[in-house]
Formats: sequence, structure tokens, C-alpha cells
Amino acid sequence: MREKPLYQQWLERARSNLERARIDKFSRHILYEDMCFDCQQSVEKALKALLVFKDIEYDWTHDIGVLIKTLDTFAACPFFTFPNSIITLHL
Repeated sequence: MREKPLYQQWLERARSNLERARIDKFSRHILYEDMCFDCQQSVEKALKALLVFKDIEYDWTHDIGVLIKTLDTFAACPFFTFPNSIITLHL
């Protein structure tokens, strides 16, 4: 069986974390901070998928801001510009 490209592996993991966060909000036994952790992980992994797909080298970090700045630095596309913006994740 052929291994999936690395960016697809990152996206699968991002989707998994996002799905866990969606499920978590329906259970009174899930701690809010655990749901927030899964949301953060989903965004982080999606950004890493995009970096890998665009073949942009990045520092090994869990800091979403650093990953966004890396994209903004190397991608000549207005999509990656986030001046004074708030990024929201709708669950």
C-alpha cells in the first residue's frame, strides 16, 4: 500500500482533532480546555499541511502565530495576510 503524501497525513490529523472537538461540545463530561486543545491542534495541523503542500520549511513549533507568520513571509498571496485580525473557528 502506498503511503499518503505528508500534507494529506497532516490534514487527516487536523480533521480528526476538529471532529473530536465537535463531539466534545455535546458531552457534559468533556472539559472545556480539552475541547479547546483539540481546536488548537486542528488549526496547527492544518497550517502544517499547507506549509508542507507549498514546500515551505518551518520551525518545529506548536505556536499558531509563528506558523501563520511563516506562511505570510513565504507565500506571495493576500490570503495569508492577517493584519490585526481575529481568526475564528466555528464548531
